[in-house]
Amino acid sequence: MDGILTQNGQFSTKNGCRKSLPSDCQGGSVSQTQSVLGRECSSIPGLGQPRNLIAGCREPIIRRLDSPVAGDRRLGITNRKSIQGASHHMMRIGEFALASGLTVKALHHYDAIDLLKPARVTANGYRTYSPTQLREAATIRALRNIGLALDTVAEARSNPHHMNSFIERHRAHVADERARQDADAAQGSALIDSLELDYTVHRRSMPAQHWVGLQHEIRNRELEQVESPLATLQMALTEAGHTISGPWWTTLRQTAEAEVVEVLFCWPTAQIPAEPVGISGKIVESGTLPARDELFVTLETSEDDSDLGDLGAEAAQIAMIEQANGDGLKLVHGSIRQVGVLADDGTPEAIELVIAIQ
Repeated sequence: MDGILTQNGQFSTKNGCRKSLPSDCQGGSVSQTQSVLGRECSSIPGLGQPRNLIAGCREPIIRRLDSPVAGDRRLGITNRKSIQGASHHMMRIGEFALASGLTVKALHHYDAIDLLKPARVTANGYRTYSPTQLREAATIRALRNIGLALDTVAEARSNPHHMNSFIERHRAHVADERARQDADAAQGSALIDSLELDYTVHRRSMPAQHWVGLQHEIRNRELEQVESPLATLQMALTEAGHTISGPWWTTLRQTAEAEVVEVLFCWPTAQIPAEPVGISGKIVESGTLPARDELFVTLETSEDDSDLGDLGAEAAQIAMIEQANGDGLKLVHGSIRQVGVLADDGTPEAIELVIAIQ
């Protein structure tokens, strides 16, 4: 049964039936009106028990006139402002999602993590939001679009006067990340180009060779210049009276930490030192390379010389492994070295990538 409650205490239905409410309803509370109206309407022939004015709900036939439901038109209310003491409009979650630009799924999650909770949850579990929360939702959406993590968004909202500092910090992080990505892209492109080059693989026999080496760790595969460790070791050997008998060489060792690689910077010496070569804060070791056959490729150096991350070395290493596989040769595991090729004045002019074969 649809109808409206008139100001003179009558209830008028669409079929023209007009019923006056008892005096104990007029001027009383809404709950009283609902109770009395339910009794009176049940006595109207042909109407039976009162139905809800809005289909699908099991609420009393009369809603509070200040209830912010979407079905106000069915109650005959055309101007909300005319209702004295009406509360502001509460928004169901779908309506709030549409107005705020957030998804319903996001609103559920933000409620669960206490980032943006609904203003009210009805008895049957429906979330409702206040229009005053739209500004808060817009701020969250803006910070998320910038790229801030949810915990950072929560921290930023707790410090509204320092909101820009959170944004600037994130922008700096994004700039650093973009620079790293650009560097990775450039390096990847250079490696692909180097893989297209033809490398000439040579073979030679070498005698046993004594050496002294300085350990140095490289973290996260950062490029390191070899001159400083080698120069430090060369000076220590000279001061200790040892004779350097050839060009320097380096080799890599894997460590227990995935992101840490140990580099051994070596100088060949006429003999193994009888006394340890001391360098403050560094580990110095010595040994002897046995007589061996080697495969090697000569690489041109760059102007700043001897980057351990030389992309040509990786492509050359692949070429040597392919050559050994084609010739049926077995390689000595862990024997790859980079050997400096020096000009007469001692300046590096090339690098040999060397790997021993059995």
